[in-house]
Amino acid sequence: MFWQRNVACAKEGESVKPNKYFIFDVSKPLHFVNIGNFEGGHDYVHVRRIMPDYELFVVKGGRLNMTQGEYEFHANEGDVFFHLPNVIHAGTEPHYVDFYWVHFTCQPPLVMEKEQLASKIKQDEDFLRNKIVVPQFFSLNNKQLFFMKCGNLFNSARTYPNQTMDDYAVTTVMLELTKQVVKELFPDSTKINSKLQTALVYIQDNINVPFTVADVAETCMCHEKYLAYLFKKELGISPKKYVTRKKMDLAKAILLSNNCSVRDVAAFTGYEDEHLFMRQFHKETGMTPTQYRLSAIGKNKTQT
Repeated sequence: MFWQRNVACAKEGESVKPNKYFIFDVSKPLHFVNIGNFEGGHDYVHVRRIMPDYELFVVKGGRLNMTQGEYEFHANEGDVFFHLPNVIHAGTEPHYVDFYWVHFTCQPPLVMEKEQLASKIKQDEDFLRNKIVVPQFFSLNNKQLFFMKCGNLFNSARTYPNQTMDDYAVTTVMLELTKQVVKELFPDSTKINSKLQTALVYIQDNINVPFTVADVAETCMCHEKYLAYLFKKELGISPKKYVTRKKMDLAKAILLSNNCSVRDVAAFTGYEDEHLFMRQFHKETGMTPTQYRLSAIGKNKTQT
């Protein structure tokens, strides 16, 4: 378990836990910058520096002793901490450590304290839609799952670098962190129904092949109406709409990272009817697939 001390305000020996949570809009994915996996010996001390990006440290083993701005902390296995841009951070006591570091950029976040965030989520069920929550400091409640997701991002970014795919991958990592944070805030209310969990896994695993809501319900061994009730209650959306959004997210990623035809994009997202795919895409984005691709190319040229 890590601890922190506010070196500017706390009395000698007094422990003060940072209480800030950063809420980012991910209507568009985060911008992935880099990821690394570092292992330091027993004499390792992190360098003193300032970084321009947001950075997440994920401690896999040992202990990482650092100061960040006014806080001093000691992060152990399963602890994560979030570093803001342009804030000095530096190592303190030497210690063996094994950790992932993840850099990304995005629009400035909302900042809330724990009590504010919990109250906001209770008052507004849709508050976290298209958002991620990143705490200053956090002890993971499922560290192995989070390590695995970071490892997947590390391997894909180093082996098959693709900016769009990496953007979505780092956003997925942060969504998992958000899930664990919310579970801590609401331990009794965030236990997802097992049938809904089965449905989400089925959809994710079969997103590139044709299937119906009836197929999902059959896999979950429940009636379609009950499945619709679970989706509406827990996610605020119908199963059909959820599947369509997932397929369109995948289609947009493919369009931005490949030059394949619209027919191929339709096939890769599980549509046997190319025209149905095009109608769904236009309904979701207001553009045809070709217009979406050209629009993205135009924006990139403007930015460069």
